[in-house]
Amino acid sequence: MPSAPLRAAVERLLARPGARVADLRTADPPPQDGDPADARADEEQLSAECEALAAELARAWGEPGTLDLAPFLERSARGEPVPEPLLGLCGYVAELAVWPVGGRWFGLGVVPPGDTFPARLVAVVGAEGPPPFSSPGGAR
Repeated sequence: MPSAPLRAAVERLLARPGARVADLRTADPPPQDGDPADARADEEQLSAECEALAAELARAWGEPGTLDLAPFLERSARGEPVPEPLLGLCGYVAELAVWPVGGRWFGLGVVPPGDTFPARLVAVVGAEGPPPFSSPGGAR
């Protein structure tokens, strides 16, 4: 998918208040008897699109930080509170590229395919406050 429609989807997400997760693009669902190589190819394609969109956003917003979601998954497994939208993502996405944007934060990542669901390119908008960087990048 060209980056212009993805960038437009990002802008629409940021225009709405509150925290949310949205699929920017979803690969075709895996057939029951499908080749695992097809699912890996879909994930690689979405990863390439994610990198291209992240590079475009970095030109506009500065370099992103990286958010490792493993600690949030561990906290959730121990029964500790994890805020949304991170709670809904931490079981599926390993890490996000994150930027501060207008008093909120924006994240971008890829959900790898599972046995019953396809790979997805996801965007995340956090509620007010700074992004939960693991390693901070630029700011907007």
